[in-house]
Amino acid sequence: MKLLINKVKRGIQKLQLFSQVSRLNKEIATEVIPDQSEKPVVFFNASARLEGLNLNGAFNLISSWGIQLSGRDVYHFACRSGMSQCVLGVGLGDPTDPPPCQGCMQYTRLFTAAAKTAWFDYSEDSKLRKLIQGKPVAELINIEYKGRPLGELVLTSTRWILRR
Repeated sequence: MKLLINKVKRGIQKLQLFSQVSRLNKEIATEVIPDQSEKPVVFFNASARLEGLNLNGAFNLISSWGIQLSGRDVYHFACRSGMSQCVLGVGLGDPTDPPPCQGCMQYTRLFTAAAKTAWFDYSEDSKLRKLIQGKPVAELINIEYKGRPLGELVLTSTRWILRR
């Protein structure tokens, strides 16, 4: 019974937080007039929003609000099922499971509502897939594609997933 009560309390707290965030987003979006002579600031929160607002997401949200309140335009880049696999959405499950996009996108819409949001979608690059398919991690580290060191760029994420 105590577990149920705690779960209900957490649910109520989450709803109160979301209500406050939504209200603040509306206030900021309607009351702030960006200075068009200033360049916009772009945010990309590389943190999954699976359970609501985590610490990284909170810093991102507060920082973007602060920038907007200072009179700058803010743009969020946000994932809309933009990856075939998501390091952030794996949690402790199987890395081959599909990412939990719907919940993440729901929270992203809530947390970026005060500013413009550019969503990116998944688009497979068949040449890249052919280049990496079947290679062991040791070989993938050295992969370069279109002049970019993709292997080095994803190494940290790969280690994160394989840490178990």
